[in-house]
Amino acid sequence: LLALVPSLTLRVNPSEITRVGVADGESVRVSTARGSIVLPLAGDASVPEGVAVIPFNIGETGVADLIDVSLVVTDLRLETLR
Repeated sequence: LLALVPSLTLRVNPSEITRVGVADGESVRVSTARGSIVLPLAGDASVPEGVAVIPFNIGETGVADLIDVSLVVTDLRLETLR
């Protein structure tokens, strides 16, 4: 079934891509208090500004390790890799 799943990306509102100063599809480091992971960034107008969407139940990606399940919201930081 994993073959049916699209590649893992961090989806954000296109205005966030402009604010961070990277190109759509460029990789960024996503960091939380629990760790970090490098993912490609994808603009998605359906994602509200200030929100990031990462599927966390897809295979062994390590994304679930970034989430503190005791919190309602997990704060994250985006870093360019340049």
